Amino acid sequence: MNDLKNLLDNFSFPTQVRKNISNKKCEGFVLGYIIPRGKGRWKGTESRLSSKSTQQEYTEIYRLLRELAPPDFEYTSIQVNKNVKCGKHIDRYNKKDSAIVGLGDYTDGELRIYDKKDNYEDINIKNKFHIFNGSNYHETLDWTGTRYSVVYFSLM
Repeated sequence: MNDLKNLLDNFSFPTQVRKNISNKKCEGFVLGYIIPRGKGRWKGTESRLSSKSTQQEYTEIYRLLRELAPPDFEYTSIQVNKNVKCGKHIDRYNKKDSAIVGLGDYTDGELRIYDKKDNYEDINIKNKFHIFNGSNYHETLDWTGTRYSVVYFSLM
């Protein structure tokens, strides 16, 4: 995990617009498969391999992320976030459970997961995986420091 954290600390994160989790641009990227949701030639309903998955500056990160994945956990995609505060949302495109881990030098920043009756549980994900159903509402609690969240999920 330390090699990955060091790479992320020195990486120039692109920004994403993710309206389901935030009203502002977020630092993050997806490796693996995506469902294009933009305009023009990028729009579609069929999943495809993200262009970043094959770009040289991402190859070492992608390799380390695949090594980090929980054993026997099936996924098609990996979302990497830097200091992204996710509002209460659901992951509507995910087909199976998600696995999340928090990395970095931060305190607090738990994952809050709600059940169908709006009861919740706060999960400490720092340096440990938690498997959860992304179709239940979830959000990120406040933290101090630099926080990376890595989410493994499946579109198929």
